[in-house]
Amino acid sequence: MATDAQITEVRAANIALTARIEADLANFWRFVDLSRPDAGRNGLLNFVPLLVQRYGDMASTVAADWFESLRFDAIDQGFIGKLATSTSKSFTPKLATPDLVAVASDVRFLAGDLWTDTPEILLPKLQAVATRHVLQVGRETTRQNTFARGSGARGWARATRPGACRFCRALAARGGVYTQESARFASHKPKCNCVSVPTFDPSAPEVDVMAYTASRNTSKMTDSQKEQHRASVSSWLDKSFPGETDHPAAE
Repeated sequence: MATDAQITEVRAANIALTARIEADLANFWRFVDLSRPDAGRNGLLNFVPLLVQRYGDMASTVAADWFESLRFDAIDQGFIGKLATSTSKSFTPKLATPDLVAVASDVRFLAGDLWTDTPEILLPKLQAVATRHVLQVGRETTRQNTFARGSGARGWARATRPGACRFCRALAARGGVYTQESARFASHKPKCNCVSVPTFDPSAPEVDVMAYTASRNTSKMTDSQKEQHRASVSSWLDKSFPGETDHPAAE
């Protein structure tokens, strides 16, 4: 398991990426002609995916390097056989890539603000969306390598930031491990500074069923299914953290 110092280092790298994304978007926004919504939208559709690609590559590289470092720590600790480090048995982490189609879809949807009397509200929304997509590339890099053949990992765990909301703390499941490859890294919008941590200890406890349920992707659910899902998760959170309310994960 990663140490607190190692987790803090990765979280700091993500915060630094977030700051750079927000600054680049703010700089680009200065040149968006708000009197021409069509041109503004087209410019953003060209720029934002390229921005996410650039910083997504950085996020995936950080995650892959970290995965490799933790894996070698696990070998030293005896969780993975020494043979795994030989030339013929070595494992090289792969880099995940951002879903640029989803990025463009989000930008196109949000760009509707350009046709309102307050187009300036679009900038923070774009910054949040770009950040979410970039950080998700790093988490996806961890997930994919965790379940890749030869990695030696049991699964991945969720490490929350100090002051995390109850949704994130519930999904962290007291250090439990997600061992099912289908489990996704669910996060609040606009952004979440939880970290996905690969676990190589074969005896690490698995998260409970509700953690998997709460992590499900709702995009393909019907409205009725989404409502049932929200009710189920809300009930679980109320029982786990009575008296608290949900709020977006902060910086």
